[in-house]
Amino acid sequence: MFFIYLAIAFLLYDRKTAFFLFAICAIFTKYTAFPLLFLPLLIKLKPRIWISLYVSIVLALSIFVMINGYVMTNIGWVNYFSSFFINRPNFYQMNKETAYFLGFFLLAASIAGLYFSVKQEKYSAIFHWVCLFAIFRTFLPWMAFRVSRYTLPLYPGLYIFAAFGCYQCFMTAKIKWPNYQKWVGAFLILAIGTIIYSHSQKSLNLLETTSKSFVGFKSAGVFKDTTRPPRLGHSLATTNEIFHP
Repeated sequence: MFFIYLAIAFLLYDRKTAFFLFAICAIFTKYTAFPLLFLPLLIKLKPRIWISLYVSIVLALSIFVMINGYVMTNIGWVNYFSSFFINRPNFYQMNKETAYFLGFFLLAASIAGLYFSVKQEKYSAIFHWVCLFAIFRTFLPWMAFRVSRYTLPLYPGLYIFAAFGCYQCFMTAKIKWPNYQKWVGAFLILAIGTIIYSHSQKSLNLLETTSKSFVGFKSAGVFKDTTRPPRLGHSLATTNEIFHP
């Protein structure tokens, strides 16, 4: 994610060389970042052209998913990558993952931010990244708490649009109802506080669950004894006991 958004930042400032450098770094560390390479082209296209392109990609992926089970090649890497596009979008798992990792309030704010971006014709590189990567991610495997890492590159962009959406909603309400600015501000503060509280609770619960199940916590326990230096053999023995009780 660091390389992805660093590349996008350089593209926003029209630093093409730095963009391609960090885009390649992002692809080398996670191949699903490959849609980055299309961003310089997309930001130059007219809306009607890139909208048609997005629709074409959705149709092409839909057709590929339907025929993928009947198409096999002798090229190993082609079969490897095509194996990720074997199922139709799982809307049930999409709903579960979104509800847990993002939350519907942030999702609504993100959609509002995208709406205001379209309304104000602010089609930046980050706008195209969110739209393009979301299309490809929709057709990747869905299984909440297992492959949610595929959605991870989307979250920073969605958070940016959520902030933009909240700001634009506040400004719109401020203009439309000038006598209720304090109530609008209070509602916004309450909503943000609710988001912080709910996500903090999720983080604490996840840490508690992980500390009881992840062997790394138990193996690292040998380093807590400050009265004597840690012994490698004891650490390995602890790990072996965990895997082979």
